[in-house]
Amino acid sequence: MHGKPIPDCVSKESDPASGGAVHSWQACRRESYAALLEERKAGRIRAVGVSNFAAKHLDDFASEGLEPPAVHQMEIHPLWHDDDMLVRARRDGTIIQGYGCLGGKHTGATLLRNEGFRKISLQTNKSPAQVLLRWAVQRGASVIAGGSSEKHIGDNLDIFDFELTPTQMDFMDSIDPDAMKRMYGPAPEEIL
Repeated sequence: MHGKPIPDCVSKESDPASGGAVHSWQACRRESYAALLEERKAGRIRAVGVSNFAAKHLDDFASEGLEPPAVHQMEIHPLWHDDDMLVRARRDGTIIQGYGCLGGKHTGATLLRNEGFRKISLQTNKSPAQVLLRWAVQRGASVIAGGSSEKHIGDNLDIFDFELTPTQMDFMDSIDPDAMKRMYGPAPEEIL
């Protein structure tokens, strides 16, 4: 909270394992989400979304009778994807908006330099970035992709004139779930 007092909605419990305090943001999430749904009902906003939520966070909303979000923004790329969340989003009518699909500059372009993804880009006559974005779209996500130039932005939008084959998709999906690695922030399951 950057030096600000913790809001009243945060519950504080002692952690028997560490002896320290554990803060839960569950009530804050629920109150904020319910307030946003009220704003939507009043016509002041069109849609309510969440970002980086785990299933337990959405389960909490459902247990309170709150409807699923319209949009769920989450990290998605071949080295990190939550297949259960993608299935749930389809079931709930929630749009997954993927970020980090290209891995981000801070990773040293790990995904863009991946030899297997580069081979697929040669097979499809598309750039590695276009292959990665197309993979996310074929998984059912909309994507957020910037670019370092106008040309890159244009290229990143040019992903709807081809499809990856089932073999290519299987290859890109083949990472062992235990070996998956997030490139941005903590895992949603780690957020209380």
